[in-house]
Amino acid sequence: KTQLGIALALAVAHGRNFLDYEIRKDNPILYVEAELCGSDIQDRIISLNYPFLEMNSQKNNLKPQNQFTLSQDDLINAGIQYGFPDLAVADDETRASIGRRATEDLVDEIKDKTGQYPILFLDNISALTSIDENKASDWNSLMKWLIKLKSKNISSFIFHHTNKSTGSASGSNMSQRLIDTHIITKRLDEEHRFNIPGKSVQCSVHFDKFRNFGGEHAKTFILTCDEEGNWNRYPMLDQKNMKILKYLKDGYSVPQMCEEDDDLNEKTVYKRIKKLKDQGLVPKDEKEKDKEEIF
Repeated sequence: KTQLGIALALAVAHGRNFLDYEIRKDNPILYVEAELCGSDIQDRIISLNYPFLEMNSQKNNLKPQNQFTLSQDDLINAGIQYGFPDLAVADDETRASIGRRATEDLVDEIKDKTGQYPILFLDNISALTSIDENKASDWNSLMKWLIKLKSKNISSFIFHHTNKSTGSASGSNMSQRLIDTHIITKRLDEEHRFNIPGKSVQCSVHFDKFRNFGGEHAKTFILTCDEEGNWNRYPMLDQKNMKILKYLKDGYSVPQMCEEDDDLNEKTVYKRIKKLKDQGLVPKDEKEKDKEEIF
């Protein structure tokens, strides 16, 4: 989730598209990372930005003036011995207000420097709060604070863990009531995993809640990232369907596919292609379109 979060934050900061999403305007970001060390965060940022750096040129596609990060190491080096002050504390609003005020002060400083409020990324809630996640009342003040930021035109992303048994967000559903979009990433099962050499990100992306969009934009999809930072998005299909799509793209007929791959048989492939056409992933021929219009 952190790799995906940083990639998205950097796309916003530098005004570059991410996957199939268009970033129309660059915007400052503040990425608060409460678990990983500062050097780890910087290594990830460098690797994700590297493909966009124009070598041997005074001009490149990066806008470092929009890129702000805050890690535990930064606080300790600044003399804040115990790291991040909590943004929410069970039964202690006075203590929580200190952490929130510090965060707002930093956001205001970035606005003074750049002329825009940064988009705030809080990674993650477990490390940035001292609450009982199962109690709705413990989430209440944190969510109201995020709404307050929103009223000032400050967008925020919060990162949280999933419940291992249910796959849904951990703790009370109060954490989801006031947010616009809730995204869950899950590890891919073997049926859907790709053979990507080295370390890779492979997950399914689910929209559990969404406002102001829907339809195709809210469908579950597969997301991968290889060691070189190349991100790819795929429809939520098993590997046989992925093979069939690739063969169709390369101009293979169904008999040619089955001759090339012993794992495929014609009857099953035709059935799968029909489903892929119904899903809009394979274009229909003119006869099929005419038949649909008649009915």
